[in-house]
Amino acid sequence: MTPLRRRMYDYMQLKHFSHSTIKSYLSHVGQFARHIKKNPEDSSLEEVRDYLLYMVNEKGFSQAYINGTYSGLKILYEEVLGRYWDSHILPRSRKEKRLPGVLSPEEALKLVNAPSNLKHRTILQLIYGTGLRASEALRLRLEDVDSKRMVLRVQKGKGNKDRYVPITASLLEALRYYWRCYRPKVYLFESAQTGRALTLRTVQAVFQKAKGQIGISRAVSVHTLRHSYATHLLEAGVDLIAIKTFMGHGHLSTTARYLHIGQTHKNLPDLLSGITPGDASHF
Repeated sequence: MTPLRRRMYDYMQLKHFSHSTIKSYLSHVGQFARHIKKNPEDSSLEEVRDYLLYMVNEKGFSQAYINGTYSGLKILYEEVLGRYWDSHILPRSRKEKRLPGVLSPEEALKLVNAPSNLKHRTILQLIYGTGLRASEALRLRLEDVDSKRMVLRVQKGKGNKDRYVPITASLLEALRYYWRCYRPKVYLFESAQTGRALTLRTVQAVFQKAKGQIGISRAVSVHTLRHSYATHLLEAGVDLIAIKTFMGHGHLSTTARYLHIGQTHKNLPDLLSGITPGDASHF
């Protein structure tokens, strides 16, 4: 590890950034260094701007990826090197406001029940039944399941925040049956080969296989189960503030986007009920 990389790593450790954030930001800075072919300490803001434009115009990276690079380089410049970060030269890209994709309740149930492997089936059921991020589900330890209070303790979720998420009787019974069959020792979902927690790549592969088994062809991912959980709770009448707490969102506005995709139109009055239909043959 180079001295500069160590300084940035130590800073983020002291700020208590999550392991995944530290790894991501160091990777972004490393890619920048390889692009400019010199120590980032010797770079200018103009070189940073040119690199970001290169990512947009030539590489076509997603906005989320570019914003991750922006954040990593900003920490390097401002906090590690103590240099001025001019937001006029380097404006942050505006966030895209995209609605998350969701599965119907019927699709979600078919998908989480599709794997023949009990461990794979149970982890998909848990993610859909609690709205956990896949990474949060993989970090669950045996002691995080509180069967008396019917909750899961999620430790160090996004933003290094702990929270409790309710579980239903059906999910608790599924977890108990799974435990009796596998007897994991530390993590709830362990690899039989390593004894460590299953990897995110494994869960993603399990999801994609299940998706193919039930014939879903549109672009959805394991994270779609989390979006589906929130949407289906909202459609069932669960309070938005409660859903915010369960999901671990920092702001209500993040949770409120599910208002746009939930079936909130069910009870709307038909304002055009008295019109006379014309020629609709073109539909």
